[in-house]
Amino acid sequence: MKNYLLNYLLFLNLSGRYAYQSDFSQSELDFFRTIKNIVFKDQILYLDTFTDLKMINTYSEDRLYCTLKRTLKILSFVPGVKQIAICNSFAFRTQHLNSDLDLFLILDHRFFYTTRFLMILLLTVFNLKRTSKKYINKVCLSFIISDKNLNLSRVRFQKDFYFKFWLDNLVFLGDNNQLKNKFLNVNHALEFNSNFFINLNKLPLSYKTLNFTTKFSFLLNLFEKFNKLYQLKRARVKYQILNKPSGIYIRDGFLKFHNKDIRVEFNKKFKKYLSSIFFD
Repeated sequence: MKNYLLNYLLFLNLSGRYAYQSDFSQSELDFFRTIKNIVFKDQILYLDTFTDLKMINTYSEDRLYCTLKRTLKILSFVPGVKQIAICNSFAFRTQHLNSDLDLFLILDHRFFYTTRFLMILLLTVFNLKRTSKKYINKVCLSFIISDKNLNLSRVRFQKDFYFKFWLDNLVFLGDNNQLKNKFLNVNHALEFNSNFFINLNKLPLSYKTLNFTTKFSFLLNLFEKFNKLYQLKRARVKYQILNKPSGIYIRDGFLKFHNKDIRVEFNKKFKKYLSSIFFD
């Protein structure tokens, strides 16, 4: 666990921000004080290799929190959303003034594409969906899987430091704890960010799953088949247009859309700093 804490501090600093002493327990802070490379200053701490770090942008954080609150209220009317998690910059608390709100979602495999269609429709109607031109404080549904595709190893690189901390810092909001724990176990992930809302000094937000009714199963199945054909075809066309970037992965029940995958460059830097800081 001590090595993990050091790696996590490096991850935060490499992501561009200071760590806050309030992010850690007293025993963890005592451990950090035994490391000569770590600087304590006021309420922050950081590795002395980094000299151009930023404080947490609380203004952007407040905006994203409000956007999340609105989004959860809207998505509460969409059936089939089994789990929702905050991810990327807001989960890391590295957001800036131009940040969007990234969400990771697990959907009911039976109506995966229908649920995705309804989410996109409602977020578009309420002017919350991210677009290429409007992205500040908007919602990005860039990573969606079904409850039958919980294993993310297919999109994980070897020695993927970034992906490890991405997984461990997911902030789950849904009430389906059984599914959450299954996901964490399958991916060998820790729920490292469970104090997210405490650290934000905000009221915790949550999401209650709404299930599909079985009354109109025939029409639902028909609509699902149409949406599957349309959405997969459209996604694959865009994938070809963008010259097949590594951050995009399209399979039935598994959609990951990251046009710019920063992991290769980030992992190189992480490995370099890791060896120079802790193994000199």
